[in-house]
Amino acid sequence: MKLKQPNINYMLYPPGSRNKWKNMWVGVMDASRETSPVPPPSPSPTPVPPSPTPTPSVTPTQTVTPTPTQTSSPTPTPSATPPFIFETEYQDILDYATLQGYSLPTYSTQLLQNQLVKDLKDNGNWTDMDIMYVPAGDGDEDFASINWIDPDGSFNLTIGGGMTYSGNTGFVGNDTNGYLNTGLVPSARTRGNNDDVSMGGWFLNPEDTLVGSYLAYRQHILPDSPTQNFYAAWVVSVQSPNAGSVSPTDGLWVVDNSGTENRLYINESLISNTANSPSNPKSLSQASLSFLARHRGSGTYDFYSSSNMLFGFHGARNATNGLYTIIGNYISAL
Repeated sequence: MKLKQPNINYMLYPPGSRNKWKNMWVGVMDASRETSPVPPPSPSPTPVPPSPTPTPSVTPTQTVTPTPTQTSSPTPTPSATPPFIFETEYQDILDYATLQGYSLPTYSTQLLQNQLVKDLKDNGNWTDMDIMYVPAGDGDEDFASINWIDPDGSFNLTIGGGMTYSGNTGFVGNDTNGYLNTGLVPSARTRGNNDDVSMGGWFLNPEDTLVGSYLAYRQHILPDSPTQNFYAAWVVSVQSPNAGSVSPTDGLWVVDNSGTENRLYINESLISNTANSPSNPKSLSQASLSFLARHRGSGTYDFYSSSNMLFGFHGARNATNGLYTIIGNYISAL
């Protein structure tokens, strides 16, 4: 290897300079740098690829067992009150009225009326009735006209003239031309016989005809006839027992035939009893029975009343047993 001639540089200091040795040393050092072989460059180290960034170890997520939500036991719903079941006979009345589109009484009144039916059945009155009407209530006048004993349209009341309906106080006559015709011809009735009959109703301000039919035979209750006489004549042919003047008392008016006599009761008190005429056959009227006017047949009426009718019936004699208390309880509860 050919050595390169070193370049020796001297720096001269003035004589006596204390740095003369230094001058010599610098020259020597400079010469040594020039004469030292330059080693070949070290090969660049093969770059070590960077260690991949270690994937951080994932700390496994601790599965937290959820605290179960405490399901509170639902407050037990009280067992529903089963629907009230009406007496079959009263349900038939409601069903018929609904089918006809009549306005039914309120539920509270229905409960009272259902109890009325039950009481009449339990007491034995129900099966002794030919017809029965309960105008006192809060349904409409069509509902008030239904014959409860057979609510299929048979013997429902026909409202005529100036009759009005007043809800809990029933039908009100106008003393001029109003009437309530039952369509029942007493002489054609199929329940009982001529010796076993009764009729009447619950009336307010009773005057003139309360119940009336007169064709061939009289059958009526007239607490205030033009002669101020009470005619209890019915089932005794054409003879008219006369009870004299009767006080117009509110409540249940009933006439029945015991087989030997006619009897008038007001609120269960006997007002008059008259023996049947032995010389005439006991027969019922051949004109359909009406309330608040006396029907003379063929649509002719007389003795119109201005009374209120809250209840009315025609039936066998035993239909009146305990009737005052049962009907009175119903009317008082309205």
